Amino acid sequence: MTITDFASRQFGIVAIGGALLGIPIEHLSEVFHIEKEEKLPQKQALLRGGIALRGQLVPVLDLQQIGRLRHTEGETHFGVILQYDQRLLAVFVDQVVGITTVPKDNIQNIAQCDQQEKLRFHEVFAYQGRFVSLLDVAATFSLPDIFTVARQNNATGQSQRVRNPMLSFVAGGALYAVPAVEVYAAIHKQTVEKTALAIGPCLGEITYHGQRIPVLCPVQILGLGTPNSTYMTEVLALRFPGDLVLGFAVDAIHEIGTFAKGVETPLPISPAERNFISKIIIKEDGTQIYTINLAKLHAATDLQDIAKLSKTDAVSPDEDRATNAQNLTSKIVATKERYLVVDAAERLAIPLSQVNCIVEQPQSLTAANIKTPGFLGYFSRANESIALFGLCEYMGGATVANHQAKILLTGKPGYQVGYVVDRVVSIEMSQWREKPSPDPENRTKPLVQLGSGANAVVLPMCRLPDTMEVDSGHLL
Repeated sequence: MTITDFASRQFGIVAIGGALLGIPIEHLSEVFHIEKEEKLPQKQALLRGGIALRGQLVPVLDLQQIGRLRHTEGETHFGVILQYDQRLLAVFVDQVVGITTVPKDNIQNIAQCDQQEKLRFHEVFAYQGRFVSLLDVAATFSLPDIFTVARQNNATGQSQRVRNPMLSFVAGGALYAVPAVEVYAAIHKQTVEKTALAIGPCLGEITYHGQRIPVLCPVQILGLGTPNSTYMTEVLALRFPGDLVLGFAVDAIHEIGTFAKGVETPLPISPAERNFISKIIIKEDGTQIYTINLAKLHAATDLQDIAKLSKTDAVSPDEDRATNAQNLTSKIVATKERYLVVDAAERLAIPLSQVNCIVEQPQSLTAANIKTPGFLGYFSRANESIALFGLCEYMGGATVANHQAKILLTGKPGYQVGYVVDRVVSIEMSQWREKPSPDPENRTKPLVQLGSGANAVVLPMCRLPDTMEVDSGHLL
């Protein structure tokens, strides 16, 4: 199990008409663009047709038959592939909204009239001021009037798969990746303090926002690469069940990406006594990315014991009163979300769920006569044309030439937008954020607190607009 199976759950959110629908992320296989809808060889009441997915015909479920959902007028361009027990089923949607992590206590069960009603959507949660209905995937796949197809497991079929964003890092010369949503923080280079913990793979500990984080040598745990003897290192902090944190000493944080073009292959021979590597992604240039099986990592009892040393002390009365005061303030929302901290004329916090990938500046850029502030031109990446903006200029600042700048990609596949920032600083966990003003004339960037205690930092929150929003000129 991943961390989301313990204290929270993660969902992909899609829009169908005016309704938001939540799909458990473990059952959301991929997102695709609808090119052609096929007819099925036999008519089924709850199926509207099929789509060709890399040579495989996947039935399309008609959600209008099992829920009060109506597509918006006009052509539907997106679909999602549901997966359950190695079976596939497609659903057409109007928009892919994003990914969110929801504490289990925030999911509300709605009383049902009968069993048939329960097969629809019997749980909801609040998301950005709206309610999201949860799709019961198991019940959907067990409906008597539909049929599904088996997932193809060949490497060629998976090479174009749309994966969830992963954060990759280098340790001991090997390149690893973990799901970005499971990262507690990416912490800049600092000295790991050698304490009584410094035994075996544990190098010692660091203090981050007042929290003690044990730091391990990933080379000894994962069995790949060459151990680095230095204690001055970057630290990748991973979430463990029970609000615990465990750090990996890494050579460098590499990038955030979906690696959609990469081909998946199993690890031929495990180099360690325990195999925490789930698979290898081989990129087009031959680079091998070793993806970590977090479920096995969380299940290792010795690592659990080390992670328990990160458990924070009870909140002091003063901190508790301050938190209660914030919760009583109508402009403040208590939230645990990951943010990407960047420099773009000022230091900003960008929701990590918006960032598809962090890439280098393009070597070739095509200019265009477009008057939108900050527009720099178009560049190509992975067979997709991407509009590029300077984030600082988009917000009304001055143009700054910086050869070390990075590009943040956001938006749906096929409709991505890139934003240039001066520097990517870190990934941080939030404690609360300020609600944006509903008044367009008084619209400013809301504030968000990253970290807690004496080391807490409050930064302006910047939500990256995608292709559909870029003409509005607002960043909230």
